[in-house]
Amino acid sequence: MPEADTADGRLDREEKYLEQIKRAMTDRNHTLLRETYDSMTEAVKNRRLNLIFLQEISYRIYYMLMDLIPGDRGEGVCLEALDWRNQTCFNRFEDWSRLLWEQIEGVFSHVEGQEERNQGITVKVIAYARQHFREPITLKEVAERFFISSSYLGRSFQKATGVPFKQYVNELRIEEAKRLLRQTDRLIYEIAEETGFAESKYFIARFTAMVGMSPMEYRKMSEKG
Repeated sequence: MPEADTADGRLDREEKYLEQIKRAMTDRNHTLLRETYDSMTEAVKNRRLNLIFLQEISYRIYYMLMDLIPGDRGEGVCLEALDWRNQTCFNRFEDWSRLLWEQIEGVFSHVEGQEERNQGITVKVIAYARQHFREPITLKEVAERFFISSSYLGRSFQKATGVPFKQYVNELRIEEAKRLLRQTDRLIYEIAEETGFAESKYFIARFTAMVGMSPMEYRKMSEKG
């Protein structure tokens, strides 16, 4: 029996297809997803891939699409709750494949349009963080203020700044703390409170981790310099 028809051969192909699907969905690579899905359907027709596996992949794609939709959960996009594991839901295999692909294209188009609209919001959130980092702000609270999903805002914020929201805020706080240590004689706990840290112990730990020395060591070094 050819290697392609062995159980091990099928397992290798299934793992390869699954990785390609995950990468295409994560990157929203329409071309790679289309090529991979077409290749899988052709493999099923040639009996080189189990139909049950393709049904399972379709089921996973459906829930990946759900995760791609921002907080509005489908405003402006229709995502049918089809049972991709149940082949009897469809008259023909081609109908099943077509319906899934229509949903993929609909969600991709919706998300791309939503991203364009939300680019301006991300810029506003960055400005808001710079103005309010001294306050106990969180990603969830900021997302609610700007009427956007916190998970989606987190992704778009990190894409724009290169760091997660919490890290960005902490970096702003530490930079302000460094300025206060250089230019004032305020006590450590006062600087911690003024820069948005709830506890001086946590402030010292974050400062040391990010600067490479404690706040007192930084102040002494600044005085010598």
